[in-house]
Amino acid sequence: MPTAPSAPFPPATAWQVEHLRFTVLGDTASLDAVAAWRTVTGADPEVVANQPKQGLNQVHGKLDDLRRLTLQVQHRRIDWALAPADVESLPAEGFFAIGDLPAALDFFAGMLNRWLPSWPSAERLALGGVLYQPQPDRLAGYQQIQQYLPTLTLDPDSSDFLYQINRPRSSQTGIPSLRINRLTKWSVAILVHLSGTDVTRLSEVSQRHACRMEFDINTTPDFGGPLPQGTLPALLDEFAALVRELAEHGDVK
Repeated sequence: MPTAPSAPFPPATAWQVEHLRFTVLGDTASLDAVAAWRTVTGADPEVVANQPKQGLNQVHGKLDDLRRLTLQVQHRRIDWALAPADVESLPAEGFFAIGDLPAALDFFAGMLNRWLPSWPSAERLALGGVLYQPQPDRLAGYQQIQQYLPTLTLDPDSSDFLYQINRPRSSQTGIPSLRINRLTKWSVAILVHLSGTDVTRLSEVSQRHACRMEFDINTTPDFGGPLPQGTLPALLDEFAALVRELAEHGDVK
């Protein structure tokens, strides 16, 4: 198998998003979770759950038939998560998704930017998620993921492939000495659909295959002091651009 296929990369829309997460590390004492939810969605959450012993505060609700938004606040950590609205029944295509990558990223960033400019500061930020690119079979999955990993040579007859790497870069936002981790995990996922009522007599009905890319784009922990006030929206935009670059060009330095 060639290490640098000549075929063009699929468009970013070929990647389906399973879920997205945006994390803010720092002081959370001033955060009103319900008010933040209203700012982002323009509505009240369906569920408000407080667990004082665990120091956990969570609000969540369905945005529409496709997506559910969760805001979770713990000690010095805020997590916004966009996930499928219904995970009880597996979709016909086999993998849960909240839309293609460009659409899902724009939607998530658009909501966050209704709240983020008003948040005073943070020590670290992170944008994470899982992407799937459906493939007709296992061989096609290995051939496609090879294209995204030009520094590797994959044997198409192999299996259980998993590749993880971090390629840090200096931030382009103008914040001095700030570097950004670009951590990715690449694999070929196989979803097996089984049939039967007795667990000892289950039979395989079908398989679904997909290239899988898990990403965590985050500011490095060695940055001294909080991130400058007013820079958080620009960093979110930079994170989103880095995710698009990975989806369109693969594991680039």
